[in-house]
Amino acid sequence: MTRVFSSALGGLLLLALTACSERSLEWTEDVKLPDGRIVRLTRYQEFRGVHEVGQRPTPSDYRLEFNNPDGGERVRWNGRRDLGTVALLMDEGAPELLMTPWLGGLRPWRCPDPPYLLFRYEAGQWKQIPLMTLRGQKIRPNMTNSPRDAGNDIRSHGNHLDWQLAGHVSDALEPIAYIDFMNLTTQTFDARCQPPSTHWK
Repeated sequence: MTRVFSSALGGLLLLALTACSERSLEWTEDVKLPDGRIVRLTRYQEFRGVHEVGQRPTPSDYRLEFNNPDGGERVRWNGRRDLGTVALLMDEGAPELLMTPWLGGLRPWRCPDPPYLLFRYEAGQWKQIPLMTLRGQKIRPNMTNSPRDAGNDIRSHGNHLDWQLAGHVSDALEPIAYIDFMNLTTQTFDARCQPPSTHWK
């Protein structure tokens, strides 16, 4: 009886330690910009979000840092659980982040259609700018969007993803297709919310 109890206790302890070890993930990620330059990001993701009993916690807050390749300034983004990373871009020396709402983030961001948001780093802070800025471009995702799904791959590569892996859920997947903004004419908000949201108008 004592042996069975000890075995069960050991199993619970191992489960607890495993759960604790999955509360955060740190890694570096090489991002290939559209002009071919490589930028190394330092990323940190917490897993402290809501979850069912017995399930892994969902992603929560995160952050990423990198040196601006046009000047060297250290740039930091503090992210919320409702915005996922898609691509790092550069425009006339200013970093831009293309993001997408996720984990129930559509309503807080007014259900954008197309479902992307663009932010630009200026004067030491991030500001949201119109997605129309990308009209006439095709953007290839170059950042890991779902650290939870990519966690095993990140760990198996020594917590570093080179530019060929960054942006993929798994290195076994085919390269991710471009997001086509060539014919983007407008971006609407609220209409995709069910029921439509009028709180932000």
